[in-house]
Amino acid sequence: MDFSAIVSFIRDRVSEIGFELYDIQIKDSGRQLIIRVFIDKKEGFVGIQDCVRVSRLLEPYLESVVQRRFVIEVSSPGADRDLKDDRDFERFKGMTVEVIKKGGTRIVGKLMGKIGDEVFIMPLKRKDKEKKKEQEKSKFKREERWGKLIEDRMWGEIKEGERREKKRVDERRGILVEDSERRSDKGESAGEIVAFHISDIDRVKLCPLL
Repeated sequence: MDFSAIVSFIRDRVSEIGFELYDIQIKDSGRQLIIRVFIDKKEGFVGIQDCVRVSRLLEPYLESVVQRRFVIEVSSPGADRDLKDDRDFERFKGMTVEVIKKGGTRIVGKLMGKIGDEVFIMPLKRKDKEKKKEQEKSKFKREERWGKLIEDRMWGEIKEGERREKKRVDERRGILVEDSERRSDKGESAGEIVAFHISDIDRVKLCPLL
């Protein structure tokens, strides 16, 4: 059984009907093969009907190539999803995230963006965390979903040489500081922006209730 071919097929079929393949896990439980497919949308959120639709689309193909008993499970990444690539960091900019460093240190804060190999976070103070938690709980009860998660793009990809890249990174750091100062002038919560190099980070995940 060619697992790489299965993953490639699933990615293509999911993309054809307007979804993104966030992750796929294939586990052999002994009695059967468990195929877990996590799908996402560029806009909005994944619902139960979306999962059912994708599952029904994939089942016939999997039945023809998986020569043993299997079960397929299709779901969304979840409210506490990990941010995996640059698109995720752009998409969820402004959301509350938890940075888990190698070694176990955890920092909760507002995601300001990702530039090159650095992730920028504005750590939340205790009172900010409590206020944010109440706001998010209220929003979940009222809307039964997160609401809009997409914000306008602040930065483009850095494709120039090392010298120009460093210059642009420095300029964008200035933009982050200016944004922080502007929010402070408006009476919004603002604080020091901290940069974490990607090599020091184990994972970054959303914290919708913090």
